[in-house]
Formats: sequence, structure tokens, C-alpha cells
Amino acid sequence: MNKVLTAVLTLLTFSACSKSEKKYESPAGYDFSKPVKYKMPDELAEISGIAFYPGRNDLMYGIQDEVGKLFYWKNGQQEPPTHVTFGKHGDYEDLGITNNFAIILRSDGNLFIFQEQEAKEGTVGVVKEWKSLIPEGEYEGLYADNEANDLYILCKNCGADKKTGSLSGYILHLDEEGTP
Repeated sequence: MNKVLTAVLTLLTFSACSKSEKKYESPAGYDFSKPVKYKMPDELAEISGIAFYPGRNDLMYGIQDEVGKLFYWKNGQQEPPTHVTFGKHGDYEDLGITNNFAIILRSDGNLFIFQEQEAKEGTVGVVKEWKSLIPEGEYEGLYADNEANDLYILCKNCGADKKTGSLSGYILHLDEEGTP
């Protein structure tokens, strides 16, 4: 039995160390063989969510995980990013930009919505907080579809998922006024 176990472990070790590399096809507009790297500013050490400005791959938004700040910067810029405070300390998970609004998802499923232009200007006027739009749970991911103005929200830990072994997702539509 020990010889069989030794042989299996040896084979697994050699297969894990093999140098067979998979070839992946690069998406349109990007070459995997020539990656672009950007050094993130120190202020973004605890980023928990990022989003591109719609239609641009050089303008970015990011949120700090716990401090309620949204950052805006151009990739590769040397000066510190612009930031605005949109909320109190909390567990902010992700963000999206659509329909001229910045939408931030907190882990409890609450959404914070304000004019995206205000992030660029460094000051926020009115922040709408939307509660109880989705069932109670712990949420992790948000995607904003700029074409349809839809918000896709993924639950990390929702009660309905415990018996199914799956993850719940929700789609909300954002109207022209920033109301889901």
C-alpha cells in the first residue's frame, strides 16, 4: 500500500511541475504577451472594487474597502487620484458607472448612488442610499451595464442559496434619475 501511495504522490508531483503552458487568445485590443502594468497610488492600498469609465480604458474609479471614498484617476498619472467621500465607514465591495451615475455596493446589499461627474470634480452633493431592494445577505459583486443601464448584483452568502449550493444574482434597472 505504501508503494502505491508513494508512486501516486510522485506522479502528482511531476505532473504539477510539468512545464506545459496553455495558450490563451488575447481579447480584442489587448495582447497577453505584452501586459500593461500600472503602479497604483498608495491611497488605493485597500481597493475592493474598480470600474472603467464607460467606453474608456484609461480612466478608472476605485473604492476603498472601509472608508466610504470613491477615487478617480487616469492610468499612469503621477499625481494622487481625485477622491470624494460618499458615505460613512462600512464594508464597501464594488462599484459600477452607468447612465452618468456612480453606484457603490455595500456588503449588506445597500446601494449608494450619485452623479459620476462629482467624483471627477472632487465633491459630492446628494448621495442616495437605497436599502432593501434585494433580499438580506452578504453581497460581493456589482456590474453596471452602460448600454442597458442595468445593475447586476451577486450575493456571496444569501439564505436562499444554502440548500441549493448556488449563488443568487439580481438585476436592477437604473432609470434616468438614478433610481433603481
